[in-house]
Amino acid sequence: GTNAIVKVNLSTGLQTCLLSLSFSLAVDISAGVQGQVFVATYHDPETFPGWFAYTDELIQIKLDTSEVIRLAHSETIAEYYNAQPHLSISGDNTLMVFGSNWRDLSSPNYCDSYLMEIAK
Repeated sequence: GTNAIVKVNLSTGLQTCLLSLSFSLAVDISAGVQGQVFVATYHDPETFPGWFAYTDELIQIKLDTSEVIRLAHSETIAEYYNAQPHLSISGDNTLMVFGSNWRDLSSPNYCDSYLMEIAK
């Protein structure tokens, strides 16, 4: 199966697919300013073994052009809620904070916060 990040024009109902993803990937989305969204993808490798396009990535998507910019890998194994990336973008789209267990499964509650600067 597949899933996707879709933009919906609320006044017309027109739907535009911005990014197709494997059904195995879950996402966390943070809306930025200037027509951009930021997406963190993650999956449970025990439930869905293997690698899929955009697995465990931090992505910037421009809504006007559907341009997809791969920013980084989150390096998280999201077997637990606390290990999910839960990204958040600053008001000017220049800083992103996200969580990661950096593939350390020694504790289900282990997660560090990371701050990433985003080039304009």
